[in-house]
Amino acid sequence: MKRPKNIRIMIVVLLLLLPFTNHAEIMPKIVGGVESNVSDWPFMAALIDTRLNGSIIVAGHSFMGFPIKNTKFQEFSGKIINCEQGLTICQNAYGKVCLIERGTNTGTEKIQNCKAGGGIAAVIYNNEINSIVDVETADMPAISTSRTNGLLLLNQVDNLIQFEYRNESFCGGSYIGGKWIVTAAHCFNQIDADSIVVHLGGHNLEINQGNIFSVKDVAIHKDYNDDTYDNDIAIIELASEPKGIPPVLIADELTLSFAIDQQLEATVIGRGLKAKRAAREIPRYEYPDPRLYEVSLALTDNQTCDQLMLEYLENDPGVINKPSIDTELVTNSMVCAGNLVGGLSSCQGDSGGPLIIKQSGKNYLVGLTSWGIGCGLADTFDVYTRVPYFKSDLKKVLDNRLQTTFSSTTTSERTDSGGNWHYLMTLLLLSVCVAFRVTGIKQRRL
Repeated sequence: MKRPKNIRIMIVVLLLLLPFTNHAEIMPKIVGGVESNVSDWPFMAALIDTRLNGSIIVAGHSFMGFPIKNTKFQEFSGKIINCEQGLTICQNAYGKVCLIERGTNTGTEKIQNCKAGGGIAAVIYNNEINSIVDVETADMPAISTSRTNGLLLLNQVDNLIQFEYRNESFCGGSYIGGKWIVTAAHCFNQIDADSIVVHLGGHNLEINQGNIFSVKDVAIHKDYNDDTYDNDIAIIELASEPKGIPPVLIADELTLSFAIDQQLEATVIGRGLKAKRAAREIPRYEYPDPRLYEVSLALTDNQTCDQLMLEYLENDPGVINKPSIDTELVTNSMVCAGNLVGGLSSCQGDSGGPLIIKQSGKNYLVGLTSWGIGCGLADTFDVYTRVPYFKSDLKKVLDNRLQTTFSSTTTSERTDSGGNWHYLMTLLLLSVCVAFRVTGIKQRRL
């Protein structure tokens, strides 16, 4: 039977939170969880939106800077030196931040000329509206900003400039080997590969900044259903292969089925909402916590889970378009885990993060945070993408046969803004149009 149509809820109140957060719907911790041990989850990935994360601070003023793709994504501080268009090696740049006008040569050449002069970072500003800063690769941080900001910075030569970014992830993921991260498909409804970086293996996003990777591509499972969350899985291809980071093992169906039969506990990991909340309740803002948290939840079979979720929706007076009793909410591509007493669960901000079981001392990936009803409610389960269901598909990815099962998203080149108005309009639209996609009262973990 056809499921109820989605309802888009416009959250205008998020505008009030603009000075405090980029992703007001993302909160700091898993509900009822504990802080993870620093070294426990080296394969854990944090997806970071670079479009809204950077702040340039100089002479007491703050304005936007955008980390340039394929450069080091990290904070920096130093005195400003004017390197004009960066056509030649920037003289006397040792230990300084190169201010470079967008000109005829490539961004790669500009950054190389900055580094050759001893520069520690580059700020490239626009001399044309919507021109592109193109960088193949650079082993130093570089950001772009508008022409308006660049002209202001020219008046600050020899003053100290700092670049800071918000250490907030909008989704989680897991490193499975090679250049590949597995995560939830619904994480990419409003963002593409050019706008994100992946922070891999660090427990604290503010401290562990050594493993931040640019993204080459994002590919979503060809059968992903945006209405039912069926096949809610995506693959991220990193621009370079991580070194020294062990991948998580992928469980097979036999291992998962045994764990479900025994009602074993699995561990879900993330940096999402910490507060229990009712269905349809708009999450309140809390200061983001960059540390990693975890909670243990009992696995359950799909039939029990599906029946319980349908009963919950049927008995909730707030659900107008109730699903039919023969509607299948929990499909073969999903797995359930939870605590029926309540108070323990994954939540908004945990999307795409791993659900792990331990066998013979080894961690096995069995799920990806996908959807649920509220957060931490009694008599409900959390629903996860069933990773063993896709094990053969993921093997094709690891064998570099990505296109057989996953389709690349349409990515667009990120451009420099022609002025601050472009950033403000982007922020306004993202903030006003952030919506929790609801079918009945079922909400994404995003």
